[in-house]
Amino acid sequence: MKLKKNIFFYSIIAVFLLVQIPNILLAQPNKNNSDKEIIKIYNKSKLYYPKNDELINGCEYKSPSKKIKGNPFFNNYKWNEGILYINNSKYAELLLKYDLISDEFILNTQIFEGVEKKIILNKFQIDSLLFNNITFINIPTEKKHTYFELIFDGNISFLRKYRKRFIKIYNDSSPVGKFSKLYEDLFIFDKKSKKIIKVNNLFSFLNFFEKKDRKQIKKYIKDNKIEYKIISNKQIIDLMLFASSSIIK
Repeated sequence: MKLKKNIFFYSIIAVFLLVQIPNILLAQPNKNNSDKEIIKIYNKSKLYYPKNDELINGCEYKSPSKKIKGNPFFNNYKWNEGILYINNSKYAELLLKYDLISDEFILNTQIFEGVEKKIILNKFQIDSLLFNNITFINIPTEKKHTYFELIFDGNISFLRKYRKRFIKIYNDSSPVGKFSKLYEDLFIFDKKSKKIIKVNNLFSFLNFFEKKDRKQIKKYIKDNKIEYKIISNKQIIDLMLFASSSIIK
């Protein structure tokens, strides 16, 4: 993707970066900017960036060492085309990766002629993404903003969270450690209370509902031969539609 800029605009950005980056580095000893610092960058950059530069309003991404066995990404190493929604604006045909260790989406963009950068997309702006034919939404939790796959959207929504972890195991096959396999967790999101409840098993799912309604839900699951441990997205949608029409007010 090419972003056309004139020389005057680049000069302003260069001055801005030269002035601000030393201040950030002094304030933050480690490599990652804190959430507060990202907010400051965002607020200051709005003075210089036009609206369509919301895409590159983030921090530069540093790829993990290739010596680490495996990879931290959702799906694979390859860049995948996606669609991004920021502040009610749509950006299509973007090359993206999803780093599950840092829980960040990475944009591969050309900010200057012939100069590519990998940018961490700013979570404080993102509404949702369509990536690998999956809709991801950005939800603020108690600790931070995080991404979930949106399976069912309603007053009570059903979500999936993907994750990996770094394993500190050092041997001949992984001398500097390795990344784990892909893990998945299921959640219910109550939009009214803003609560996100993990429902990885049938017991926790049923426990979300009032006691008087659980028998009806269990009957639906039994009648439709649903095995919760391997429940499909289609079965989740049908189950939540049943609960929405029969139980959830």
